[in-house]
Amino acid sequence: MNLSQLGDVNVSIDTRTLMPGDVFFAIKGERDDGHAHLDAAFAKGASAAVIKSGFLPSSKLSPNRLHFVDDTIVALQSYAKQRLDKMPAYRIALTGSSGKTTTKELIKYALAACLGEDAVIANKGNYNNLIGVPLSALRVQKHHKAAIFELGMNHFGEIATLTRFICPQSALITNIGSAHSGNLGGVDGVAKAKSELFENLSRDAIAIVNVDDPRCVREAAHKVHGNRINFGKAQWADVRILDIEAVGTSAVKVLCSVKGQTVHVNVPLPGVHNALNAAAALAVVVSLGLDVQLAAAGIEKMKPIQGRLVQHTLESGAIVIDDTYNANPESMEAGLNVLANFADAKRRIAVLGQMGELGDNALAMHRSIGALIAHKKIDMLFACNPNGIGYIEGAITEGFDKSRVVWSETSEDLAKKVAPFLQMGDVVLIKGSRSTQMEKVVDRLIGR
Repeated sequence: MNLSQLGDVNVSIDTRTLMPGDVFFAIKGERDDGHAHLDAAFAKGASAAVIKSGFLPSSKLSPNRLHFVDDTIVALQSYAKQRLDKMPAYRIALTGSSGKTTTKELIKYALAACLGEDAVIANKGNYNNLIGVPLSALRVQKHHKAAIFELGMNHFGEIATLTRFICPQSALITNIGSAHSGNLGGVDGVAKAKSELFENLSRDAIAIVNVDDPRCVREAAHKVHGNRINFGKAQWADVRILDIEAVGTSAVKVLCSVKGQTVHVNVPLPGVHNALNAAAALAVVVSLGLDVQLAAAGIEKMKPIQGRLVQHTLESGAIVIDDTYNANPESMEAGLNVLANFADAKRRIAVLGQMGELGDNALAMHRSIGALIAHKKIDMLFACNPNGIGYIEGAITEGFDKSRVVWSETSEDLAKKVAPFLQMGDVVLIKGSRSTQMEKVVDRLIGR
């Protein structure tokens, strides 16, 4: 069927948040099937429902309010694309193994300073997959001048589908690392999957390339056939990082040269790795032809993102760094660097859950992070989950004292061991993949 018949309506895939008049798309997910909630959707006031052909709804539902399709996810994408293509907003897409959400927010603040806060929209939270991106696209309205889409993936073809859906005018890959390498046959597979973004760009789109990442450079050389803007420390970068200075443990000063223009950026986020993320945001600003000085001022207003190096001070005086949103070897190293830079800490404590989707090399990668811990100024290691033992093995092999390690099966059990251990002056990094639920440790410590 032609879903344009629905007109411009609000869409819902969740009866818990459905509002009267919404069209309900019955999506079958890993844990639940929207078709089981049709009666609830109409009871809450859905105006119509899009359901899979062959499904037999209850007899009390009016047939003229049901729209049958071969695949409800594809139908959602199709309907959202029809709507998005009518909107005037400049479209920006970004992906990467780590840092993409932070970079998305940096771009949003930078563009808001240039275009106006209400003129810029970006997808929220983890709305970055084959369902979340279409739902995000449906939020784009005629008054928006720029729309930013973060693209996630864990299998081949997902980025290609989303790129063709969005048709971005600027496209950025933050970096290419080992996240999801277990699903993709190693890091080379990750590079192939991430670079689907470049491969599916239109000829007049602008590719934004991290020249400090050899894999990004290689993929761009093969797959970018139009204009490109380079960012990084390399001398030939269009947005070149000249200097990075950590401001205590909460911010970074970055000096950039942007096509010959000197730009000072104060990034209100911990970790020198955020200098590259800020440079990426400025490269996006350049791709739109906007004022990079205004953009730099906008970046300074950025607020911390939940679960990404957010600092909490406990009543005991200990500092908790909540970096629980996700983890891979690259982001784990960045987080440990932030922890190690707390020079005045009484004790620097790493509380780590395992990293997921790393395939056959998972244990070796965990041991590698453990070895890294042994060579940094880190005083105590708490770890959980089966592969979390790899952190401990790697650390001890490199000389870390056995008396300074603690292991538990789950994050919940680990939280019980960490809480009574903390003292005034301690700094604690808490990090792990989503599946490990390391936020339970944070919740226990801060009383959330």
